[in-house]
Amino acid sequence: MNFNRISGFSLLLIGLIGYFTIADDLRHTGEFIGVTCIVISSLILVAGSYNLRLLKYLHVRWIAAGILSGIIIGGALDNMFIGETIGFSLFTIIGLMLMKKSKFKKIDK
Repeated sequence: MNFNRISGFSLLLIGLIGYFTIADDLRHTGEFIGVTCIVISSLILVAGSYNLRLLKYLHVRWIAAGILSGIIIGGALDNMFIGETIGFSLFTIIGLMLMKKSKFKKIDK
């Protein structure tokens, strides 16, 4: 098993525990968004561990790292939605910049 799969399943377990302990009441939307982002990033990492054709050229670790860093940014700004948007956008751009160039070489020819 590779790193993406192990860390993805670990984050999935942590996220499911978080739904029952931290985000058990829906009074605080920031808690619910934070735990949901942990689950989404874990699903991205698990999907990235399989040989899917769509994810072959994109660095999915950067997208998952962006979602997880958005939790920290959102906590610092005291607004989870804006923090998640900033983190996801920045790290997705980094992932796209690091995308394998062989896909574009085939299109140009």
